[in-house]
Amino acid sequence: MCKTNRVASSLYLRLLIVVALLGGMTLAFPGVATAVAGTCPEWAARVVSLEGRVEALPAGETQWRIVALNDTFCPEDQIRTLENSRAAIQLSNETMLRLDQNTLVKFSSMKPESPSLLKLFSGKALFMTRFPHPLTIETPYVNASSGGTEYVIEVDKEHQTSTLTVIEGTMHLNNAAGSLTVTDGQSSITHAGGEPVLRIVVNAKAALQWALYY
Repeated sequence: MCKTNRVASSLYLRLLIVVALLGGMTLAFPGVATAVAGTCPEWAARVVSLEGRVEALPAGETQWRIVALNDTFCPEDQIRTLENSRAAIQLSNETMLRLDQNTLVKFSSMKPESPSLLKLFSGKALFMTRFPHPLTIETPYVNASSGGTEYVIEVDKEHQTSTLTVIEGTMHLNNAAGSLTVTDGQSSITHAGGEPVLRIVVNAKAALQWALYY
């Protein structure tokens, strides 16, 4: 296994340890509504680690709520991390999702044995799984279909770009302008209205640095 893959695998194991050690902890901010566990028959996502301030918007509601450890969420719920805040999310399809600060995601459909859908509106997310699961990640500028086990997607709203870096596995990108396949150690960038294109210089390990120290 290459050094980059060892780093990604080590990070995955660290997140699993977080699930075990922090399962009983809670986090709340006085004077602000606290998120409640999803009321759907099967949850789409569960919070396993928090740093800073993380908020959720349940489907059909207009008030953002403070997220607590072990909160679960239903399809169409949204989660956002604020400045200097991060979160680790366990999806129901066994994918671990690591959200950087200023990130907004929506859990549209999470099914263990069928294609799942997640929307990444802004920010940066690290996806990790030991076994590839059919997962489509929609961004404002390109959609990514997952066949990978470790990869990072970043949406930069200021510069109107979506960037994908694959640590391990293969990802398929597509939008109205074109399509692209990205594999181990490769990176791509998609500008608003443009087709996805490969980046020539890639440092896959660098794409993980923000998630290594939690």
